[in-house]
Amino acid sequence: KDERAQVVLHQGDFDYQDDPEIWDNMISNVLGDDFPYFASIGNHDVAAWSGYQEKLYDRLEKNPDAVCIGDLGIKSSCTYRGLFFIQVAPGIGGEEFHGTSFPTEYDSFIEEQLSNTEYSWRICSWHYDMNIMQKYTASNDSGFGVYDACKNNGAIIANAHKHFYSRTKTLIDIQHQIVDPEWPGTDKLRVKEGATFVLISGLGGGSIHSEDTGISGGLFTTRDSWGSIYATEQDATYGALFCVFDTTEQPNKAYCYFKNIDGKIIDEFNITNFVGIEDI
Repeated sequence: KDERAQVVLHQGDFDYQDDPEIWDNMISNVLGDDFPYFASIGNHDVAAWSGYQEKLYDRLEKNPDAVCIGDLGIKSSCTYRGLFFIQVAPGIGGEEFHGTSFPTEYDSFIEEQLSNTEYSWRICSWHYDMNIMQKYTASNDSGFGVYDACKNNGAIIANAHKHFYSRTKTLIDIQHQIVDPEWPGTDKLRVKEGATFVLISGLGGGSIHSEDTGISGGLFTTRDSWGSIYATEQDATYGALFCVFDTTEQPNKAYCYFKNIDGKIIDEFNITNFVGIEDI
């Protein structure tokens, strides 16, 4: 509210109480019961998912500027004021989560949705990560197929799950962490077909994790692919990532920053959008 946010994209784990009513009231008490709030399911949301999804549908109905198709928060795509975003749930479901089963055909869904939209600002949102992104979550493989489907179509990739904040540089190969040689900068990123970046924003509250991602060893021999990391080693506290998309004067520019609850900006970067623009 202090940052005058106009919409929230939440990458799962709403609470640890399985209580949709309390969760929704927490949002309404600050932002209002009609605030445009979109969320992807997390592993801690499965047991009470029907209740959470009902709350999300209630908010959707109160926002005529938002149009969503599919199974909201699990396998859906939405448009809202110049943004196109996809919500999927790779890795969520199965016997591990109360016998609940969710769709797994996410790669083709992402490809289809991104191929058929004219929106240039695109965001892929889901909860889990691959172990190369977070060594801590090695058992929670989401598959690189979803990452590649988003990258190949110029979509920003927003994940969570781990309780810290991190962000890559622009990557042209996510699995092998290959930085875009034409855009190698730490704070100047680009999105286009075949190039994007991945962010992990998991400091909404509850606890804070260590920087156990493999970026200083193990799977990685260098930290060169990472633009920012904010975990216990950096004395992290809670916060959120904010992005400003200038759809009027500079429609292909965006500015993002992570601000903690003490008011300190931890990370800031600019994005240039080349989606739909052929290389010269």
